[in-house]
Amino acid sequence: MSGTEGSENSKNEDHINFSETVYIDGPVEVFFQGPLPYFTEPQIEHIAPLLKFSGDIPDDRAEWHHNYTPIESWMLAHIYREINGWSIKRTADRFAGERDLPQMLGFFDEGPVKGDPGDPPSYTQLRDMWEENFTARHRGAVKVVAERLVEYCRNNGISRA
Repeated sequence: MSGTEGSENSKNEDHINFSETVYIDGPVEVFFQGPLPYFTEPQIEHIAPLLKFSGDIPDDRAEWHHNYTPIESWMLAHIYREINGWSIKRTADRFAGERDLPQMLGFFDEGPVKGDPGDPPSYTQLRDMWEENFTARHRGAVKVVAERLVEYCRNNGISRA
């Protein structure tokens, strides 16, 4: 199962310092530290796609899958889903209707190209990653990070959409 170990979290007016360590097959730090790149009041769904990962995330998919969409992008997609409390279907619909969100999460058809709307994951892809490719530890890590991010945002006056 996933677990957490000491979180270092703080915020000032325009600076976020969120960090959570979860365990999949070893420690993985999920973090965002720095100023937000937005001019409007930040919302939790603005922060989730900006999260970064440090550590090895196990990925048992065929090697060629790694060339298209890294495991981190799938983890971010499901963290985004969890922070919003959405079903996989609603998440897929949201991704399909957004211009920039798929690209922010790391979903591209040929690599990042300015102005390219990205290649949003389908319902089937999101469901298959969650149910078949992610282990219980991946799913637990996603849920822990989402819960901690919601808590961090609530404690620092960052609103939900």
